[in-house]
Amino acid sequence: MIENIYSRESMGYDKNQVLFQMPKNIRQVGQIQGRKRIYVEDYVMTYVKQLGARTSSGHRVAVLLGQFVTTPAESSIFIWGAMEARKMPREGMIDFSEEVWTALYSDIQRYFSNLEIVGWVLTEPGLSMTVNSNLEKLHLNYFAGQDKTLLLYDSVQHEEVFYRYDQNKLCRQDGYYVYYEKNEEMQNYMIEWNGGGKKKEAVLLDGTVKEIRKILEEKKEKKRRNAAGMAYICVMGVALLFIVCCVSILNQYGTSPAVQETLNTLSSQQVTSPPTSQTDIQASETKEEEPTGQTTEVVQKAEPIEENDVAQGSEEEETYYVVKEGDTLVSISRKYYGTMKGVERIMEANGIKNEKKLKIGQELVIPK
Repeated sequence: MIENIYSRESMGYDKNQVLFQMPKNIRQVGQIQGRKRIYVEDYVMTYVKQLGARTSSGHRVAVLLGQFVTTPAESSIFIWGAMEARKMPREGMIDFSEEVWTALYSDIQRYFSNLEIVGWVLTEPGLSMTVNSNLEKLHLNYFAGQDKTLLLYDSVQHEEVFYRYDQNKLCRQDGYYVYYEKNEEMQNYMIEWNGGGKKKEAVLLDGTVKEIRKILEEKKEKKRRNAAGMAYICVMGVALLFIVCCVSILNQYGTSPAVQETLNTLSSQQVTSPPTSQTDIQASETKEEEPTGQTTEVVQKAEPIEENDVAQGSEEEETYYVVKEGDTLVSISRKYYGTMKGVERIMEANGIKNEKKLKIGQELVIPK
């Protein structure tokens, strides 16, 4: 949950403004323009896509739950939850009847009692990503209010678009942010919505935040190593420049035998790059300590590798998976690797250019 760390008035802000702690892990989707932003939690987007996957015909509708946050820098919507309007007819006209609202408010009190409705979701196979007059009328009738949002999701093309109500019309948003939190409320609702059979999968999804943090730490470590490598290159460059200058001066004014011998020794030494990893350091130490007599013995005992062994090892490294309804590359990666980092490996192994273009029945190679 977004944590308010100060009151609305204690820091001299307007009463409608809130100081809060931004999520630590945020990913941008599309182009962000202006000061009005939409932040949606990752479990919410996962749920919307699962909802769309269950819609083979007709439509499905859900409400978006969260909070509006205003700061001097931006006016934002933080979407923390999504909940299907389970009493909504899936064929014909969309009608938020009294029965629909009663069921919705009952579910909201059960799972998201501290959130407010900030918009709604419409998903349908082949749904147009452009709003028409009917959608605008529905939005104004049931979700009137500045900045209330509409999310359209096409379950066939796997495309989504956010709209935000501003200046008496729905304005398309070119981009939005996805943030990552534990979000136990959304997890619990998804488990119930899936009939309790997705609990294990939900627990695996909890590792998403840890994986992202691990990636960020790896990036920091890579930058540190690059900086160390550049510093080493600069030092060696200065040393070589010094040697060149000394040689030039001595050539001009003459050298003593002792100085000439020292310069020749420095010039004959090879400049090597620093070891880039702990593995390189260990390999270097092992090479220096290994007696030369043992090398011949190892070569004599080595046995040739047969081609059949190589082929068999190659086959064991591949697993095949048939795409089912509702599958995404992210869900498949989490199933086999326990993390979303395997998406690129699966795409590369199968020649997939667009991760959203999966087909039901498609056979995928899952590399080990």
